Amino acid sequence: MADSNIIQQLQHDIEELQARLAYQEDTLQQLDHTIADQDKTIRSLVAQLARWEARLDEISDTVGSNDLSASEPPPHY
Repeated sequence: MADSNIIQQLQHDIEELQARLAYQEDTLQQLDHTIADQDKTIRSLVAQLARWEARLDEISDTVGSNDLSASEPPPHY
C-alpha cells in the first residue's frame, strides 16, 4: 500500500509539473510575440524619425538660406 501511495503521489507531481510547463511555454510564446510586435513598431518609428529628421534638415537649409538673403541689401542699393 505504501508503494501505491508513493506512485500516486509521483504521478500527481508529474501531472502538476506538466501543467506548469505547458503554462510556462504558453507564456513564453506570448512574450515572444509581444517582443516581435514591439521590435516591428520600434523599427517603424526609427525609420519615421529618420525621415522627419531629413525633412527638418531640408526645411532648416531652406529657411537658413532665405534668412541670409533677406538680411542682405538688394543689389540696386
